Amino acid sequence: MQRVEHLMGMPILVDVPDDAVDERVVDNVFGWFRWVDRVFSTYKSESEISRINRGELEVCDADQCVVTVLGLCEEARATTDGYFDVRASSPDVLDPSGLVKGWSVDRAAALLDSAGVRRYAVNAGGDLVVRGGGWTIGIQHPLERDDVARVLEVGDLAVATSGTYERGFHVVDPRRGEPARALRSVTVAGPDLGTADAYATGAMAMGRPALGWLATLADTGYESGVVTADGRAYRSDGFPAAAPEPRKSARTGGPSTAGSAAKPGSSTDGVEDRIDELEAEVRRIEEQLADHETYDDPNRVARLAQSHEDASRRLRALYQEWEQAAGE
Repeated sequence: MQRVEHLMGMPILVDVPDDAVDERVVDNVFGWFRWVDRVFSTYKSESEISRINRGELEVCDADQCVVTVLGLCEEARATTDGYFDVRASSPDVLDPSGLVKGWSVDRAAALLDSAGVRRYAVNAGGDLVVRGGGWTIGIQHPLERDDVARVLEVGDLAVATSGTYERGFHVVDPRRGEPARALRSVTVAGPDLGTADAYATGAMAMGRPALGWLATLADTGYESGVVTADGRAYRSDGFPAAAPEPRKSARTGGPSTAGSAAKPGSSTDGVEDRIDELEAEVRRIEEQLADHETYDDPNRVARLAQSHEDASRRLRALYQEWEQAAGE
């Protein structure tokens, strides 16, 4: 039995291979997602999150699930050193979407568990929980729309990915107040999807330092895979990637994240400063290329495209220099 509905601004798939399972069980799962959408949506004017943002509802008077989710968001903020922040886009706007999706899928999975369903997949916009073994999951490549970055073979697991696939650079670095651009996708796999979802979002906001930070999560049961802005791929030692690695290995091949973190005062400091400057240059060029008025001048477009190619090439070289320095 498979059912797909568009809720919470995304397609949600429930896949239950056992046809003997009562359809009302799946009805209850989608009923749960509709309730989550009504309560947590940042687009619906009467949702509790929207009412909190307008000052019409105090958090302490909200539904207990809202209180619980915001508490989990605060825990994730602490764990990610502030990079997962429900107020990253604006101090005046509360947006827990980076955790709500995963949390709601966890609860949907609990409904299926309680109904005695032993094998299933619940997929909400690419973040999913699977149970029962024998599942193969493809992680879309953020730079190659028709390719996958990795293939996972998993049994009982939660997998969350934050990336630039559909919404571009939508994750905001709360420290700079700007979109994070150093990474193109972060996938986190572990026992809890809400936590994995928040970790993936926080790592995207963190940028390159996330490579080392993600490696530390293995001790808590969370493994990770990353694709950087220049297409290089990294994964923690326990990341459940199937062998062999997917094609286009020249674009995606890379070492494990283990041991790749830069330490304060290390030989990477000067390289990181140059990377920051060059990333800023690339962003300025991309912003100019995105300006519709630019296209009134074909010569300017050509010059900007060449400048972008040159800067991107220098940036890739600096990333390699940074990685070598970090490994020393």
